[in-house]
Amino acid sequence: VTLARVSRHDGLIDWFTSMASEIRDLAYESGDHFTVTGRKIQLCVQALEEVEQYDLVDRDVQVKTFLQESRDLLLQMARAVGINESITEDIKFISDISYGVESMKSYVKIIHSRISKDPSNVNLLQGFFLKLSSSLDGPVVRLKQLNSPKVERVTGYYSSQLVAFVRNVLEIVPVSVFGILVQISDIFERRLQRLPLKIQGDKLGAFAQLGERYKLSMMAHEISIFADGVLSMDNSIIG
Repeated sequence: VTLARVSRHDGLIDWFTSMASEIRDLAYESGDHFTVTGRKIQLCVQALEEVEQYDLVDRDVQVKTFLQESRDLLLQMARAVGINESITEDIKFISDISYGVESMKSYVKIIHSRISKDPSNVNLLQGFFLKLSSSLDGPVVRLKQLNSPKVERVTGYYSSQLVAFVRNVLEIVPVSVFGILVQISDIFERRLQRLPLKIQGDKLGAFAQLGERYKLSMMAHEISIFADGVLSMDNSIIG
């Protein structure tokens, strides 16, 4: 059953409109206790579970999917509300990798090898680079405490070192992409048969070359994975 074919129910329309207003009004101010906001979110989740008991809602798979997604997002909000400053500091110390920056350079070849074998590993680089960006705080923490005028210069130096490392890691992406393009070009130019202007139906199968076309589709898919992985890092601020 599509949404367009579901009959109008004014009662449910009013209820969902009211629920949407309650969710928009959810706010967590610095002076509020997280349990109060968390309780409000839990009540919203409970209400979205109870509304599924209505036959009109229970019969519509799309509506139930939307409700499940909404509940999942609300539960994420509830977990986020419970994160206080102490937890934030703990995460900061745990995720600090300033001690291992130099050792990371020895892993570049391994990273390149893994990306060459499986392009989906590019998607893991964003988290890796963001974790490395924490190394910028260590060298200047004391300078900031002393209000030293050299903070900007020192930060700029370590930022340039980090950016150089990121470029070194990412250089495998264009190398891999152009390597795949060379293979695609080779298939087009040397392996795929040219289709004549006229061809008999019983001979069409000989020109299909399903194996070669499958390789082309797989290589095009690999290039798209590389592109998605790089584009996902477009808004990441590093260095």
